[in-house]
Parts: sequence; structure tokens; C-alpha cells
Amino acid sequence: MVRRNQAGQEIFNDDWSIKRVIERRSGGPNFKHFAACDLNASQIAHLERLRQIHSTQPFNFKIYRGDANEKIDQMLHDAPLGEKVMPCFCLIDQRTMECDWETVRTIATFVSQGYKIEIFYFLAERWLDRTWRSIQDKEKLRRWWGRDDYEPFLERQSVDRAFALRDRFRSELGYKYAEPWSIHQHGGTGTTMFYMIHASDHPRARLLMSQAYHATPRVGLPRTSQASLFPGLLPGDGKI
Repeated sequence: MVRRNQAGQEIFNDDWSIKRVIERRSGGPNFKHFAACDLNASQIAHLERLRQIHSTQPFNFKIYRGDANEKIDQMLHDAPLGEKVMPCFCLIDQRTMECDWETVRTIATFVSQGYKIEIFYFLAERWLDRTWRSIQDKEKLRRWWGRDDYEPFLERQSVDRAFALRDRFRSELGYKYAEPWSIHQHGGTGTTMFYMIHASDHPRARLLMSQAYHATPRVGLPRTSQASLFPGLLPGDGKI
């Protein structure tokens, strides 16, 4: 939600994820509890402003300042728990390699019965090679990948990395469904900027995600094409 220009000045992006979710709450999932975490003081200020704007709305919004890898246990245990209330969704919108794999595992294993917490995990493909080759602290790379074999993974080609990460969500974390969705620089064409790994246990997860993904032009959002990865999974095709 905050980016820097070439002069190093911070520029606020008014179209950020949690803001869009909250503003569309009445027409979408009726979430009653939100939690956000960031290290950056200016981004915390934007989150607090967002909370203030929606202070009269019937939901709870907790903000944590710090390293999400260290705060995740507190965030999960602060969430309302009950027979019909349970943490259900997590967006991991990291800056390239900030989220340790152990944090992902903590989120995935927190709910012991029923559906695991659904995860959207952003893999910053466009910046990955430049970032990991510049990191001197190899322990940081090991924590991010969660194993010692991070280098063979990082040396793979773009889509191979996305599929390898997908496979870990399925095999190691036990998600029934996990798929990578490509997000491009120019709508449906151009450089792949991110892969969004969507992991869920819900039986309709893949179909609903496909329909939402391919329907983005109809709601005025840039089109992002996934046809090259999943040519058989098209809107309304009934496949799960």
C-alpha cells in the first residue's frame, strides 16, 4: 500500500488489499474480525486511519506492529474462537522474502478440525532472482524456504518455482487444493509479476477461484491470464 519512487519518496497506493476487502464487505464475505501486521510505521498509520474510517462498522479490526513471523501466534490466538467462529482466511502479502515458511506452517495447522485456514500466498516472481542473489545472510533464505535446499528451488525457472511451491502446500501442509495464479505486468500479457498461490480445503475452492479470476474484466479490474497454466479450468466448467 506504500511504494517508493525513483527518488526514494514514499507514495501511498489507495488501492490496497485489506482496504478493498473491508470496503466490499457488505457485498461479499461477512467477515467479523480483521487483523493486520506491519513493521513500517507509515503503513501502520494508514491501517489505523482505515480502522478509524470504519469504526462504526460491526466488525473488529486489530493492528499489530512488528515482524509477522514473531506476531503470528499472538494474532491467531487473539482471534475469536467458538463453535461457529474460527480464523478462516489469510493473505500473505510479503515483500519478496519476508515470510518464513514456519509462519506459513503455523497458519496452515492452526485449525485442527474442519477446513484449514485458506491462504493466498504472494510469490514475488518479478523480484525473486534479484533479491535472493543479493542476500548475504543465507539463514534468512533458509528460514524463508524452510529447508536447506532453497538454492535448487530458487534456480528453477519461473513457472517451475510456482508449481514447486504449490506442491509443498499440498504435500507438506496438507491442503486438498492448491494452485498458482499468474499476475502479469500488463493485464493478461507481459512479464509475470507475481504468482498467487491459493490453498484451500473447501471442495468448491478451485472453481470459485477460477470464476473470480477470469471474471475480473467484468468488474473493471486488469485482466490476468491463467490459461497457459490451467487451460482446462475455465469459468463455469464445473471442474473442482
